[in-house]
Amino acid sequence: MLKLLYVWLSVFVLTFYVRITNANCIDDSIENCALQLDGGNVQGWDEGSWYIQVDGVMGGRSSGNLRFDDSGKTMVFTGEINLNGGGFSSVRRRFNTPLDLSSHDGVIIELESVDYYDYSKGPLGMEIQLSDTSSNRYDFAAGFAVPLAPTDDINVTTTSVFIPMSDFTRGASIGFRCSGCALDTTSVNGMDIYVLYQEGPFEARIKSITAVKENRAFGSPVVPALAATDAQNNIVELLEATIVKGSSLFNKDYIEMCAALYWSTVNTIIASSPSSSLKRVACAGITESMSSTADKSKSEIAWILRYTMDAMRADLLGENRENMAAIAWMPSKEETYAAVTVDNDYCSGITSTTSSRFYRTMGYSSVEMPSTSTTSLAEDMMKGTMSSPAYKRNRGSISILVSCFMSGVVAVITLSS
Repeated sequence: MLKLLYVWLSVFVLTFYVRITNANCIDDSIENCALQLDGGNVQGWDEGSWYIQVDGVMGGRSSGNLRFDDSGKTMVFTGEINLNGGGFSSVRRRFNTPLDLSSHDGVIIELESVDYYDYSKGPLGMEIQLSDTSSNRYDFAAGFAVPLAPTDDINVTTTSVFIPMSDFTRGASIGFRCSGCALDTTSVNGMDIYVLYQEGPFEARIKSITAVKENRAFGSPVVPALAATDAQNNIVELLEATIVKGSSLFNKDYIEMCAALYWSTVNTIIASSPSSSLKRVACAGITESMSSTADKSKSEIAWILRYTMDAMRADLLGENRENMAAIAWMPSKEETYAAVTVDNDYCSGITSTTSSRFYRTMGYSSVEMPSTSTTSLAEDMMKGTMSSPAYKRNRGSISILVSCFMSGVVAVITLSS
């Protein structure tokens, strides 16, 4: 009996070791493998591989600091952007063995939201860059924004942003853009996180970065201060702050980051505001920006969202927007106040610019939706009960334990027969 117990325990431990060393694949199967690029609850961050680089290399005065909190589970990137002579701060790492991400649809960044109380700043815009072994000195960047949410020292909102692999198109090296170059997704050997040209102090708290094989959508956090009946001034201030920050980035040719900021703010308002007339304008812009997205440039998407925010601001302030009458997709003021026959009949706020089966927009029907309502799905994902990285990790851990247990049972039965 003791011998059989010893055999079971030995097989269990061996199987667990083999499975956990492949724990980067946090999904249920190798065929649907989600590759943990760094961070996560299972293995934490590879702290020794990350380093800081700021604009001092080009005469700038920005700063950057890096630490790992929560027993190595959270990478905290802080600093201050100074536009006098530079304008960026970054954290970087290299992979000892190049990664093949050619079968992955995109990257999920799980992070803590930016505190919503300071509307004068708006969301934080960032870039994630990937480098490869064949593009010489060029890195390829995609823009994203850290969503706003209620956050304090005790209560922290964790959310996720999905970035399609097709967004990694900004090829550049030390500020110089490349023409006709493209990321070689079969040999990714580096990953950088940037804050650029947003003057003042910043803090980014990142939980994990994961490559996945299917598009994912995550609900935008609800900001209570934007949902109150007297939230008009808060929403106007947020819109104005985002426009100032986004237009500055656009004019510096960081168009993808401008579009990400605009998208984040519009979707935060969609998720938070109870105003159906405001949502009708917001969702019309989101719909237009997503329709035939592959054919739209980031510049076109940024302008669509800018017009959307201009219209939302004008409506909140009671200003005339007849100058937008020629924009075919933009609902008139009269149309925005038309009766709503179905609750939540427009769209649900999500954190990143991608279509997926979790997302519905007014007039955009090519997205396959399950029978469950969009609102419920967004709530489920934010609670970690559906396709959030946390759910995948927990489900993967259970799968590993069950597999190890059954391997031991099979070995005992085999020896006993």
